[in-house]
Amino acid sequence: MLDFTKNEQRVLWFLILGFLAGFVLWILREKGAPLPELFRPPQAETQDAAFLTAQGEPVQKVEKNKEIRGTGDDAVVDINIADKEQLTRLPGIGPVMAERIITYRNQHGPFQAPESLMKVKGIGPKTYEKISQHISVDPIKEEI
Repeated sequence: MLDFTKNEQRVLWFLILGFLAGFVLWILREKGAPLPELFRPPQAETQDAAFLTAQGEPVQKVEKNKEIRGTGDDAVVDINIADKEQLTRLPGIGPVMAERIITYRNQHGPFQAPESLMKVKGIGPKTYEKISQHISVDPIKEEI
């Protein structure tokens, strides 16, 4: 029948498994299931991301280097412009939750009030209570 060398067998298995992985990802994408983070396109930098208002008008850019005010336990993070690293400094916010906050912000626009952070999946009253002293929502300003 078919006599393959060890290397040919490995290549064949690699191709078969690669095809199956691609097929599974295609099925997941067709069904609308979220793709694993490894296969998602990279997010735009939050400071350069364009937000739209409910009317579809672009929101003005925000000041740079204003994400964190204060130091240590008194630090306050502006959740409208903080990046993943800055969000993970908040108590109870890990990398996954920080990514959810950024994704929500990119999809829905800037947060209007700190309490609106509870609209993000996984942030309830208890988590909000832990971080409420450490977050702010500054008004959107023209970039300086």
